[in-house]
Amino acid sequence: MGRAEFVRTAEPLEAVGYRRPEVSCRICPDRPAEASFLRLCHRHRSRWDRYRKAHGRSAADLDTWAAEETPGDGFGHCQVVVCPGRADSPLGLCRRHRDRYRLAGRPGGASVPARWANQERPGRAIPVWFEDEAAFRRWCATVGPPLVLGQVNLLGLRPLLAAEVKWGLFAHTQRQHSRWDLDCVQNMVNFCRQRDLGSLTELELDECVKFTRMIAREMRNELRLVYYTPAETREAGFIETEHFGVRFPQRLGHLDLTGVSQRWLRDLLWDHLAGLLRSPKCPRSQGPFDQLRRACIELSAFLEVDAPGGGHDPTLLREEHMHRFMADQQHRERHGLPSLAMKRPDGAPTIVSYVARRMVFNNTRRVLRGAVESGAEQRLGLDRAFITAMPTAGAHRKRVRSPFTDEVARALADQVNLRQLETSDPLDQGLRDIWEAIILTGRRCGEILNLRLDCIGRYGGLAMLWHDQTKVGNYDAAIRIPEHLYQLLAERQRKTLARFEGLHGRQPTPAQRARMALFPSRVCNPNGQMALSYSWFHRGFKPWIDQLDLGRVVPHQARHTLATNLLRHGASLAHIRRYLGQVSDRMAEHYVHVAHSDLEDVLNHVWVAGPGAPNPGELLSSPTMDGTRPMTRERALARAGSAPSSRSSTAAPARGTSTATTATSSCSPAPTYSTGGANASSGPRSPNAPPTTPPPTTCTRSSSRPPAPSTAWRKPWPASGCWKRPWRWTCAARRTTSTACGA
Repeated sequence: MGRAEFVRTAEPLEAVGYRRPEVSCRICPDRPAEASFLRLCHRHRSRWDRYRKAHGRSAADLDTWAAEETPGDGFGHCQVVVCPGRADSPLGLCRRHRDRYRLAGRPGGASVPARWANQERPGRAIPVWFEDEAAFRRWCATVGPPLVLGQVNLLGLRPLLAAEVKWGLFAHTQRQHSRWDLDCVQNMVNFCRQRDLGSLTELELDECVKFTRMIAREMRNELRLVYYTPAETREAGFIETEHFGVRFPQRLGHLDLTGVSQRWLRDLLWDHLAGLLRSPKCPRSQGPFDQLRRACIELSAFLEVDAPGGGHDPTLLREEHMHRFMADQQHRERHGLPSLAMKRPDGAPTIVSYVARRMVFNNTRRVLRGAVESGAEQRLGLDRAFITAMPTAGAHRKRVRSPFTDEVARALADQVNLRQLETSDPLDQGLRDIWEAIILTGRRCGEILNLRLDCIGRYGGLAMLWHDQTKVGNYDAAIRIPEHLYQLLAERQRKTLARFEGLHGRQPTPAQRARMALFPSRVCNPNGQMALSYSWFHRGFKPWIDQLDLGRVVPHQARHTLATNLLRHGASLAHIRRYLGQVSDRMAEHYVHVAHSDLEDVLNHVWVAGPGAPNPGELLSSPTMDGTRPMTRERALARAGSAPSSRSSTAAPARGTSTATTATSSCSPAPTYSTGGANASSGPRSPNAPPTTPPPTTCTRSSSRPPAPSTAWRKPWPASGCWKRPWRWTCAARRTTSTACGA
């Protein structure tokens, strides 16, 4: 039986332990029941045990006995300040705090008679003794509340703090969220109560334990949207994206700008970020905003140590300050030095690379040029030369990824290696399925990771895959997939639904199913709507590549490999663009840059031995008649260069006749000479006379263009014989013939 089946058929159990809700005694309604299954207080529980012992367990009837018992008065509420429960003894403590008082060493020495239940009489109070009553009262004022299922005790908190906790709990439930155990929430409340805090903003997060710190940080993030207006965030040195109606996926939306120490530069950065957030072309991710912030922090750190007055007065900045900043960044890039201000998540400084320096230059220029356009430059008194001195970083040196080599492609698709990839996914979240889908479809990694649960189906009997190409704005795009991948994704659907049922004890509703991800994350994702991230996929994929020792391999190369294979099998750029989801043929050309190798394949069929070779006209790199493999390039060059006259070119036929060329020993088409009927170096001669010496190396090319390599002639000119005799030539590209003659 699987987990989902067990959850669906299991019977609910009664709550047990000290967290059970408090119930009243069936005889004394003002006293809590000590045993919830009997619903009897401490006094009547003792009397019931004596009654059963006297009358026999089988003969004793609880309801009959309870009808004859006399109810007793209650002991009031528990004396612990934050406890809403009722006291179950003359000591004035509830059952839970009575046990905790004993475990705490009984501060104050409060006690009652050992058999106080037998001494109860109507109108007679049970005595309570104290060794130090003040110590007992202090303990009651400082001890925390009991933990009760489904409850968070806010008693004893300041009113504002209690309201903030309520709002934080509500806001947490309004989006995809992580699981907050109420124990952790209660611990945070107790922590604030012990320090008598008036607001969550007064809480020192460094003093809290991990989960308390996480809960408090998220609540404070939500409260900033309430406590601050956009103008106030500008004064405080941060920006909230939700003030502008923008929230980026898996990000809190809080951008801290206090790393920019100069107030004028921080305000320019804030205004630029706010303009981007209000723009209809707002970026889809938080990456561009982080880059702008990093660039300004880098400039701020340099001005702090180099500019007069730390760069806080913009009127003192001149062109030479920007030139020194540029020189410093280029020096750090050239020598691999650390950044001035930026740190990694582990605290180590980042190294200034070409990409980092280019990002700093472009984004700093963008912010400062924005000040010119908005008029802030004149208002601040900033020198125009300081702004214009920052150049663009130049063209981006972007390397085009190459497709997988044959050896790498076989290794990445090998079943043994794929089973090894499964070991990097112990929770079976679909790492192998994701990789196989990327290989077979050529989709971008994000397009496979963000597949919806109902992403496959059949149309006219064909297996189809529906996905969103968010990078180019194509949504619900459908492509045909192989049957093997269809069955693989169908099995993943079954596993995802079984996991949802095992978590919730039911199948998802149609509305939930439409929003569920095929590869759901296990973090902050109770409804299964958030897909796995690329960082999760990379953490499992990269160690696998390192184990296979394949060198530098990235998943996106699978897309290049599929595009190149499609081109080699006859697909046009339009077909490739449509299948891969590109917006233009120019973009599709990036994926078929190896198409030039197809020209080499054509040349392999026209590389022939020259007239001076032992076997003129032999195809040096084509399969032989006996089925042996093609000749290698090195062997072809060796054979073609075995004769001293192998570099000779063909004589030119008369004007108006077909032109034939012979591939030389360098495996390139020979030049075509003048067709004027005379040798270019020997002067006028009869066009019918055969050449007696090879043409000179320096010659004039023909006025007509030489034939393309794809239409080069296979049969070479003969080494000797009558030049007037017609010869039949075979075209390598088409099965056609033409006649060339010497006159």
